[in-house]
Amino acid sequence: MCMCTALLLFTLLAAASGVARYYVPVLSLLAEALGTLVLVGWCCQKSASFIRRRLFGRILDSAGKAVLITGCDTGFGNLLTRKLSTKGYHVYAGCLFSNGGGAQELASISNVTILQLDVTKEDEIDAAYEVVKRSLGHNVLWAVVSNAGTLNVG
Repeated sequence: MCMCTALLLFTLLAAASGVARYYVPVLSLLAEALGTLVLVGWCCQKSASFIRRRLFGRILDSAGKAVLITGCDTGFGNLLTRKLSTKGYHVYAGCLFSNGGGAQELASISNVTILQLDVTKEDEIDAAYEVVKRSLGHNVLWAVVSNAGTLNVG
């Protein structure tokens, strides 16, 4: 039962029992306040939804776009690779261990290319560059996400 209905029912019962003059003004005020809160909440939710759609609702066309992501073995890089591949982007997933479990799971996705990429090794960076350059064709490398974690001491 809705709170407003319960308040209305209580008001009617109170009026029938003769104590209405004490409770009706208070219950009426409570019902009005509750109704106002519900209406304001609904308006805020609709306004926020409208603004979110207008500002952030634009869907980018993924046709012909590729993204290079480093650190795709696990975590954020792995999840972002999955998400962007479902949106139609070709994803070059740089993995520290290209034969590891996370990389092998990503390899089963058709528009994902696994790259052996330790960002601290120049030869692996050069090899990844050549693979991307050779396989892009008419596509464009639209974004690079530098997600690989490195530790420099000293």
